[in-house]
Amino acid sequence: EVARLYSADAGSYLQPPEDGLTAALVTRLTQVPARPGGYERVQFMGWLTLLLALVGTARILFLAAARDGHRDHADEVVWGGYFLLLGVMAVALSIGPAVDGEFPRLFDAISRVPVLGMFRVPARFAVLVTLAVAGLSALGVAQFLKLGRRAGTIGAAVLVPVLLAE
Repeated sequence: EVARLYSADAGSYLQPPEDGLTAALVTRLTQVPARPGGYERVQFMGWLTLLLALVGTARILFLAAARDGHRDHADEVVWGGYFLLLGVMAVALSIGPAVDGEFPRLFDAISRVPVLGMFRVPARFAVLVTLAVAGLSALGVAQFLKLGRRAGTIGAAVLVPVLLAE
């Protein structure tokens, strides 16, 4: 079935494509080979981007647990919660249908709804994952900028070239 063929997996998000600039370095460090062609199944956004998204997620969870009622923090928690929920749902959808004998997945449920059943390629939900990771990464960058102006400037000078190289 087409949906199974074009489903994402963990490697889709964590392995760079074989023709990427960092493919050889990541392969050397992790001993995991680069992802072969087939761009429908390669959603690698970069390790640094994912790290910044984790920092943003940690900040959101910390602020949600603290519940200090500060107006700026409330906005961050709302937007961060939105991006986190969007990311979790989009990853669940991009994984695609269950293989025979597995517990049904989210994609199985929406594929039975008349209009939503038209989505044949689950990996295309990775666009929503990219949006969610971008939002969470922005919150992660905002956390680093709170360390001070000098730290933010130095961090940007170091991080931007690495992000572009990935």
